[in-house]
Amino acid sequence: DAIVWEMVPAQPPIEVPNLEIFDPFAAEDAPKPSDQDDENKVAVPKNWSMTVANNHLIVANNKEYIVRILERESGDLDLAATADFQAVQGSLAGLGAANNAMEFFTRTDVAYRTTYELLREGKMPESETMFGKLLNGLLTDEDDDELRSQQIDGAKLPPFQEVAKYLGPAGAFMQTVENGWFSSGCLVRRAKVVAQADASSVSEETNRSEQSLR
Repeated sequence: DAIVWEMVPAQPPIEVPNLEIFDPFAAEDAPKPSDQDDENKVAVPKNWSMTVANNHLIVANNKEYIVRILERESGDLDLAATADFQAVQGSLAGLGAANNAMEFFTRTDVAYRTTYELLREGKMPESETMFGKLLNGLLTDEDDDELRSQQIDGAKLPPFQEVAKYLGPAGAFMQTVENGWFSSGCLVRRAKVVAQADASSVSEETNRSEQSLR
């Protein structure tokens, strides 16, 4: 059994009027709070879930998705055996991936679809995907509880299936170095994935033929 932690938005704070307190010992040129402090803050999704299971840290924007991963049947296709994952791993190895502190993999033609469709419909601020929440967090003031207005007119964007053919699998890795961290990543062309999958199928068929001859 695994424990899933779910982070939910905090309740809005109670509004209290600002009070100015006179400090006779304060210097006249003492720095005052400014909006620059807020600009330096990093926006993160307001709700997400995480767990540690099978020696892995699993993070998602929905706890039900984590439950589905944990309940996956042992006979299901392993991600490591898929052609797109192997293509990404090969590209990352060429970039120097080894002894990584973190690895990342995604199928962009799947991951970006919901956000893209909401963008076309003018409903991007309502997105509940991890990518959508990250963008909304970056484009919304931290203290603004109202739904923001979409800044891009997506009405003229083509249907997603016309864009998806250009979106291949992507990956990234992070390594711990002497002065901090080093990170690199890639976006693999779909044609390369298809070619690798075809080559793998031919190789498997050849192996089966050789075994039958023996």
